[in-house]
Amino acid sequence: MRDRKYWALLVGVLMGLIIGRLTIPETVWGAELQPEIKPVNITAYYSENPTGCRGDRMREGIAAAKQEWYGKALVIYLNDNGKPGEVIGVFEILDTGYGKDTGKGESRIKKGRHLGTIETGETIDIYRLNYERCKEIMVLTGGKAFYQLIDAQG
Repeated sequence: MRDRKYWALLVGVLMGLIIGRLTIPETVWGAELQPEIKPVNITAYYSENPTGCRGDRMREGIAAAKQEWYGKALVIYLNDNGKPGEVIGVFEILDTGYGKDTGKGESRIKKGRHLGTIETGETIDIYRLNYERCKEIMVLTGGKAFYQLIDAQG
């Protein structure tokens, strides 16, 4: 009889842990929740001498973004009527840029100018091998997409 109570108690504790695990948010168990997905403007660029802001050799799969994001990665999603759609790709941030003048703040990239949209994270500039590849990404996105910023190490 004592063994039966022991096993019943053990099974009860295990079931409680399993059920509790299924209902407790992931952050409680030490894993982070998925990074937030946010809207963003998309541009594309290429260069005859493709080196990034810190001397990295540019290649497809690289993006220019906010300086503080350097070394992180972006998952870019199509804009599906104002909601994240299909994944376009994952891009390593190994460059930065200016973008368009926001009319606010002071640029760290262009002295005497306001902050640019790449500096503020409003625009992500995707590196492409040539002009035709730039046009492809612009047609695909229409200049609008969604992004998810993730910590990454290449």
